[in-house]
Amino acid sequence: MNTSPIENERRLQSFINRGIVTDVDHANARCRVQIDGLETDWLKFSAARIGKVKIWNPPCVGEQVLVISETGELSTGLVTTSFDYDDQPMPSANADTFEIHCDDGATFIYNHATHNLGVTLPDDSTTTLVSSRVQISASDISFDCNNFDVNCESYSIGCQSYTLNGKTINQNGKLVINDQPYLDHGHKNVKSGSDTTGGVNA
Repeated sequence: MNTSPIENERRLQSFINRGIVTDVDHANARCRVQIDGLETDWLKFSAARIGKVKIWNPPCVGEQVLVISETGELSTGLVTTSFDYDDQPMPSANADTFEIHCDDGATFIYNHATHNLGVTLPDDSTTTLVSSRVQISASDISFDCNNFDVNCESYSIGCQSYTLNGKTINQNGKLVINDQPYLDHGHKNVKSGSDTTGGVNA
């Protein structure tokens, strides 16, 4: 092993380096980093968690990262931690928010001062939730959309008051109100003329 002062100095300078990601091999979780005009070989990049919980968030080309080499040899370096710089500034300067920003415009922002959570996705996005049971508890729930479709085996609403407004309300299938078919039920005490009918036949 070379232990000359020059070699030791070189290794010391290579323990920790900043560089810019130039290429990413997602299949093998490796990337290449340019440091002071030199490009490294393929190096492992770190993950936020790899255990019972696994988080996949690979580095991107153009991202500034830290390369740590325990031996002082860049060939054994590990890529970790990202830093902002001129081409990739911080997405926010708010002291009260936790934010995730994606390059397609999607954002996830929670403000722990106002207790507001905001999730914004691009216009052509799709959100999918798969679960055996979903429970939502809130004092108020509002939907604002062009179309609202529900496809299920049974649908029930329990509330003190229920209001349905619309220019046209279409009902397909058999409509039953208080156990009485709406379209083919009969009425008591039917008379001709201007009289009104009696109650529904039980």
